[in-house]
Amino acid sequence: MGNPVDPTLIDPVTVNVLIVADGRLRFVKNAARENGDFSLSLLTEALSERLGPIARFSITTAFRQPQRHIRSEEEDSIGEGADFKDFHFTDGLRTAFDEVWFFGDQEETLNPSGTPIIPTTQLLNDEPRIVSEFMDTGGGVFATGDHLSLGASMSRLLPRVGSMRQWNGIRPGTGRDRNDTTSGRLDPSEETDEVPQTIRPRFYGREGSRVYPHPLLSGYRGTINVLPDHTHEGDCREDQSEPELREYNGQQPLIVADSDSHSEAGTPFRAIGGYDGHRVDRGRIVVDSSFRHFIDSNLRGLSATPAAGPPNTIPRADRGACAYEDIKTYYRNIATWLAPSAAQAEMFKRALWETRWRSRLYALLAPDTGLIDPGQVDPERDSNLVLSVGSATRDVLERLTSPAFTLLWSIERFKDGTGGDPDLRLLYPWLRENQRQGSAPSNDSDSERVVAFILGGVLIKFAIRFPRKPMAAVPNPSAELDTIVSDGVEFGLIAFRKAQ
Repeated sequence: MGNPVDPTLIDPVTVNVLIVADGRLRFVKNAARENGDFSLSLLTEALSERLGPIARFSITTAFRQPQRHIRSEEEDSIGEGADFKDFHFTDGLRTAFDEVWFFGDQEETLNPSGTPIIPTTQLLNDEPRIVSEFMDTGGGVFATGDHLSLGASMSRLLPRVGSMRQWNGIRPGTGRDRNDTTSGRLDPSEETDEVPQTIRPRFYGREGSRVYPHPLLSGYRGTINVLPDHTHEGDCREDQSEPELREYNGQQPLIVADSDSHSEAGTPFRAIGGYDGHRVDRGRIVVDSSFRHFIDSNLRGLSATPAAGPPNTIPRADRGACAYEDIKTYYRNIATWLAPSAAQAEMFKRALWETRWRSRLYALLAPDTGLIDPGQVDPERDSNLVLSVGSATRDVLERLTSPAFTLLWSIERFKDGTGGDPDLRLLYPWLRENQRQGSAPSNDSDSERVVAFILGGVLIKFAIRFPRKPMAAVPNPSAELDTIVSDGVEFGLIAFRKAQ
């Protein structure tokens, strides 16, 4: 886990992701055909870029061969580039993978009884049980399709996933009321230019508190509000019936972002949905309105070279480059947010570890030369100082990860040490009743300041335990951080209560 050159460098958390596709989708690069390039190679490239010192995503790709072809066999893929080209789910899924991503391109035509007229890539035999158990024991699932019933074959009958997205009867691909997010009229070239669609993230926060986008759309550059565009997208759902809601164990799914259709009779539709199953001991779920937001032909028009500065201050081509960076952040946010809770706890520890050694906090808290001598800080006497250190720590974490992930991980990591005074779980904003209009963040409420106080306590305790960079690798930095966090929570709470 340690690094022989720099003992403060530790390995990132490895998250094992299985990506399963069917239909025309493939994984090999530059596989363009007459009807467009349906490759997911740029997605897998983006996920393979390490999330700094925090996490790395190990990607396995798989293709499900259809029982019967709906399109011609020449048009469908044979799983080019996939690690497994005729994939079936087997027992052991939970131990092999942390997440499963379903990219469905196969349609599903149903009998009145709800059974498929033409079986294609449906889960068979024990596969539904295997995937259900995977989800119920903390495994994350992403699922998408497109218009009509594209994607329904694999995903329609999955628990919770089936009612989070509209898998059948979505607006026709050539209809006047289709979900067209390009600026053209059924002109596929509009999808391949450097101009993405603008989506409308929803914001959440308790009354009088700071508001946040969902962690899926919270990035180090700010709120993510772009996706690749497409002439006929699908739709997500937030109108689950009472029987459907029972599957969610009391934690309702959310719509994360909406989009607007530019077709003749188009209406706003729901682009992204999320379910936080971790709050009820289940796996998390993300659904998206279209696999077109992820395939190469819809990404190539956006430059892969990042550009500096806000999108509205730079030329149009560079705006595409900025959008591409934000879209890749969305992909990595999906993989991060879907990871099991234990893996995310380890990610947060690594973010704290990085903040201590490679930010201004290291010099600030140096015992001999810094502005603050950690060993001399008294939480009751120096509560404002603890808050100042915590605010600086939160600022670093928000740039290293994002504001939403910093809050989410603080709530999840610190809640057990607060003893309910205050109860950090009450700070969790991503509930339907906490949806707020507008995106302008307000100042933290008094109760939210506890996060900064606790972060300050943790960093001060960190600096006391490790006043200088160690000369040799720390044998078990994760266990060291468990102790530091436990002591830091108590230290920060003392300062918080004194400041009230």
